[in-house]
Amino acid sequence: MPVVQLGGQPVLSADSLDDAFQWVYRPDHADDPTSPKLTLTANGQITPAWRNALFLLPSDDPTWGDFATLSALPANHILYDQQVTLDADLQALFALKGAFPADLTDPAGLAALINRDWFPGQDAFKLDHGSLRVLGSFDGDVTRFGRYHLRLSGNFGPDLQPVAIWETQGYAPRNCDLTFQAECQASPDLTVRYQLTLINQQSARPIRTVTFDPAEYPLGKTLHMDETDFYYTLSVLVKGQGQLDIGLVHVAKARERFGQLFPGGHLAHVPDSFNDNFYYYFDAGDMRPPLNVYFSGFNMADHFEGNFMMESLGAPFLLISDPRLNGGGFYIGSEAFETNLLHVIQATLHRLGFADDELILSGISEGTTAAMYYGAQLAPRAIVAGKPLINLGTTATNGRIKRTQDFQPSFDLLLSHTGDVTPETAQALNDRIWKVIHQGDFSQTTFAIAHMYQDDFDNTSFSQLFDWVTTSFPHVRFLHKGIQGRHNDNTPAINAWFIKQYRMILASEFQRHFTEEGVAQ
Repeated sequence: MPVVQLGGQPVLSADSLDDAFQWVYRPDHADDPTSPKLTLTANGQITPAWRNALFLLPSDDPTWGDFATLSALPANHILYDQQVTLDADLQALFALKGAFPADLTDPAGLAALINRDWFPGQDAFKLDHGSLRVLGSFDGDVTRFGRYHLRLSGNFGPDLQPVAIWETQGYAPRNCDLTFQAECQASPDLTVRYQLTLINQQSARPIRTVTFDPAEYPLGKTLHMDETDFYYTLSVLVKGQGQLDIGLVHVAKARERFGQLFPGGHLAHVPDSFNDNFYYYFDAGDMRPPLNVYFSGFNMADHFEGNFMMESLGAPFLLISDPRLNGGGFYIGSEAFETNLLHVIQATLHRLGFADDELILSGISEGTTAAMYYGAQLAPRAIVAGKPLINLGTTATNGRIKRTQDFQPSFDLLLSHTGDVTPETAQALNDRIWKVIHQGDFSQTTFAIAHMYQDDFDNTSFSQLFDWVTTSFPHVRFLHKGIQGRHNDNTPAINAWFIKQYRMILASEFQRHFTEEGVAQ
């Protein structure tokens, strides 16, 4: 990751940054041909090489007087001197861009902050139930719901004692922050604590324990590591009588105040819920319509998908990711969950000052469920989808017989959303999604959908959608392409058609232009 300062006195030295960073300092009015050049595209955006650099703006940087360059700096990758007083225009710009104030007058502190919190990429995973063991000392009832939910009921005793433990050891590297976000609900008479035991990597001896109440940290408890590498184990301690529901534990390398997963990323949590969570990340792009929303596909880790692809389109975009279950809950859930997700999209449109229809919803595989489901409620200008999955119940019933390698999470998905795994609940889940879609007004929506002819996950969604849309709204554009193979046989072909249609819609509907290499102009 380049760390770039465009002018003023240097606030860092190259040797103070870790190997993950490249220090780039362009002195004021430099004529040196080897000096890095901040090049803007024809529409005033920064060139792709600089899109994911971290830019530092000290108070003496002459760039403060260049509003065009400030507008072109990449969203969520700006650290500016906290002593600078922003005028109204800059306040509005930096609010959209997600710029962060920081102390740029302390070189050592600034380098430590960058090294600790601005690591490239995203680093997160889940502690699932494959290694979760209930201890033999617990004498109550144990109920397992698939691979994502464990319920313990009974008398846990008058004192806090361990009742369950994840048997695998995790790794906590030095000089980083780790956040543990636990899915957990307990009846009122129970006291619940999650306990992390830190073990010295060299001596294998416990060093210390960190105990926390998950109810007090709905967005996660952050553990600040020092200059020692540790292993850790996680256990659940309980006292009292009642019922305890234990879900997954989401573990992420944390960025402190700079966001979740990505700088500027957010975790949305429905208060007092078991696992009604989703992540979202907003990039203001060139701040011109439309807003492109991309719903991430299936992933065992907590993860944003499609960032580089959406950046290349130039327009503002919103990434949304579903971290529930083992790979995602396909974006449907409680009324509060769905209302919260709709609100994030609508609030982002409002922040940008866009009309309701200056919106494109998109996704591949799991993300297509959300694009269709929320598209029916938002009436977007276009829906771009690859490998559509609407009949989620069918995805489960296709298991074992139609798939050469079964997709076990489909059964967790069915159980989670309906409470049972039967042909009847599978049909009920299909009907739930189609009921919402059939209430949508798609009369002004362009569809662009690539599908697999022999899709072994859901081989009926595309034909059902095509027949219903073209019958109900015969004048809409419905672009489609079929590709030979099963669901995951030719993802590159799906992706290529997906991005080609995205660019075509942006060009025809929003007068945007792209180079032959597909870069926004």
